[in-house]
Amino acid sequence: MVKMMGFILSLAFLATGFLGLTNLLPVFTTYPVLANIGAIILGILGLLILIYAGRGGETAHQKREHSQQKEENVQLRKEASDQSKREIEQLIKENEQQRNIIEQHALQNSSEKGI
Repeated sequence: MVKMMGFILSLAFLATGFLGLTNLLPVFTTYPVLANIGAIILGILGLLILIYAGRGGETAHQKREHSQQKEENVQLRKEASDQSKREIEQLIKENEQQRNIIEQHALQNSSEKGI
């Protein structure tokens, strides 16, 4: 709403300045030339500010999206790291169980050979 109002005011300043300089509307011919030029400059500045503000809003939105994606990436990395740690711990437990089984078989074989 504010952007639309700024756009309308900028166009109004531009129109007022051009109508005063070209003498197309007698009401605006009573203004001095510098006032008409000033109105044109105000209109141009208003449009430039609207363009700049629009781009600033886009970059702010992009920054928010970027930070949100960054947070999601950190979360995904953390989950992947936790999953890897759990898998490693599981493999270590399985390895210890297999080692114990092998040791038991070795003890049984040595005791059978000793008899």
